[in-house]
Amino acid sequence: MESQLINVNGNLSAHLHDPDGITPRNVFERGDRPGVHATIRLNGAGTNLMANGHFHVTCAWERIGSGTGLAESQTTGTSPITMNGSNAAVSDIYVNLPSNLPVGVYKLAVYAQVHVSTPGPDFRGIAGFVDVGMFEVYDT
Repeated sequence: MESQLINVNGNLSAHLHDPDGITPRNVFERGDRPGVHATIRLNGAGTNLMANGHFHVTCAWERIGSGTGLAESQTTGTSPITMNGSNAAVSDIYVNLPSNLPVGVYKLAVYAQVHVSTPGPDFRGIAGFVDVGMFEVYDT
């Protein structure tokens, strides 16, 4: 994550977790509520200019090998998360995936994008992407 306009750079990291606190984890029983823990770290003098801006974190997953010949994909995300000088540097975000995912193997990616809703520099060019990898949902 970086901006060409001001001194801001950083990274986005993410991994799977479950409500019981087991992390990282990539195998879930059907009915579990898997989730994603994402961390955004922004550095640089420009972070203090992001007051009143916000960002979204989105999780996208696709079921692999469903046998239908069609990709089955879905997304879920957060409501806008407001940034200011105190929380622009590091933000931990938790996104829950649905508990009713069909049995199968899934590919998961997480992305974040910054939006600024006040006059000033346009930060929409700051975005991050993480290939979280594969996870499995099984029946007992």
